[in-house]
Amino acid sequence: MAKEENIHARKRFHKPYRLLTDCRNRPFRCLRKVFQTFPVPDIHEQLKHWLGFALANDHSVYDEGWAREDLMDFCHELLRLAEALYLIQEKHNRKFQHKIGQKLSKKILKELQVINQPVLLTEEEIADPGTVAQHFCNTFSQVYTQAEMQDLLEAVITYGGHKKIYLGNLMLLYESTQCLLCVTYALSKRLPAI
Repeated sequence: MAKEENIHARKRFHKPYRLLTDCRNRPFRCLRKVFQTFPVPDIHEQLKHWLGFALANDHSVYDEGWAREDLMDFCHELLRLAEALYLIQEKHNRKFQHKIGQKLSKKILKELQVINQPVLLTEEEIADPGTVAQHFCNTFSQVYTQAEMQDLLEAVITYGGHKKIYLGNLMLLYESTQCLLCVTYALSKRLPAI
């Protein structure tokens, strides 16, 4: 009888919290969670691996040279976007730190700044990271980014080469990247004001 009570006590068709839930309504919370899970260098490393797997995959949508060229350009801009979004999120956190109640020690803040130091952005872009996000939105439609990310994920999953793919965080990285993209498009109209 206890077993029967447990079945009735659970809420059906309910999933626990997902990053994508906060993208539009609480974009900075979403960004904070993404960068807590994947610091910028980790995003760089993982997406570069994904790009390598996709380019080496004989059975993917990247058979044509133009498709590989588009993918390489997209991934490069996505890496730049991750750096810009980190800077935007940090600027927002500093501005509203008293409201979010997350006071980190100066030592930890300094370590995070060193770890997440932009390497692909110019000094002007570092000073105004919203321009990078705006450029991304102007270059890639939201529909295109969704399709490219799905094709990239499929190419990684179906890769059959000699290199080993760690599958443990595959979907978490995909979801985190989707969050970065979702936040970018949600904030695109407000970015210059941030």
